[in-house]
Amino acid sequence: MPTLTTTACPKCGHESPVASDPGATCERCGLLFARWREREEAVRLAAATVRERSVNPADVLEGTAAAPLSAGLDAAARRALAAGAVAGLALYALPLTRFLLRYLATLVHELGHAVVGWAFGYPSIPAFDFVYGGGVTMLDQRNTGVLIFVYAGFALLGWWLWRRGAQVALAVLALAVAVYSMAAFTPGHEIAFLAAGHAAELLFAGIFLYRALSGSACRTPGERPLYGAVATFLLLNAAGFAWRLMTDHGFRVEYEEAKGGGRWMDFSRLAEEFLGVELQTVASAFLLAAIATPLVTWAFLRWREALAEAAADLTSGS
Repeated sequence: MPTLTTTACPKCGHESPVASDPGATCERCGLLFARWREREEAVRLAAATVRERSVNPADVLEGTAAAPLSAGLDAAARRALAAGAVAGLALYALPLTRFLLRYLATLVHELGHAVVGWAFGYPSIPAFDFVYGGGVTMLDQRNTGVLIFVYAGFALLGWWLWRRGAQVALAVLALAVAVYSMAAFTPGHEIAFLAAGHAAELLFAGIFLYRALSGSACRTPGERPLYGAVATFLLLNAAGFAWRLMTDHGFRVEYEEAKGGGRWMDFSRLAEEFLGVELQTVASAFLLAAIATPLVTWAFLRWREALAEAAADLTSGS
């Protein structure tokens, strides 16, 4: 006959008599205790493997362990980084490939605008600009239904964290909702929208560089240097653009007169309408962000285990 003990449910906290038989469940939320114990054991074994071999715990659980984390990069990462850097430099140096790949940068740029537009309730469509060149993101009027959907997402996440008893994560979420709301109903969301295009270029560069260094999501060896090449191109393109804005008066004039004049370009509007600084100041900040992107990517690669554990602790309610 199964024995009974009383314990708090790890999911909802309800005190339930727990039977030793495999089918025992929580009286309140229906959690199957045996399945929860199996998952906890898998996590424990993954953590032990992480400590012994310095690999990503998520990769251990999925059976696709990536490159080990250590103070330095392994041989495969160094080869991917070197080959990608050389190829990316060549792609940027050759006028034809630089011209073609800038369409990729434009697409990424406009996607960044569109994502932030939708996040603040504006239906957005990224597109290439066939009149003035480059790209353009077309925004509709703010849609209340989209805003309600965003807040519903926050509420669903809050409910999930509350069910897990993750009080610290709930506090962080509450702060995030407050910051979002402040931006959504002030000019803050316009600043975020204008900055999102160039920020997306650096974000994608960091993602591609991470894949080159870690081998994450790469199915063939050739993918890693390819990711490295695209990341290098995006970073050089961003840094070169920022440098020209900082040092070339003619280029600044050309930039500010784009899109039919009126200083409609992202950095021009950020500098003049919202920050009250020179265009060169905004360009300098973007150059520093481009330089910092590889460092941030390496730091994430180096400490992803600790970050994953911190995120798990934050949402576990422990």
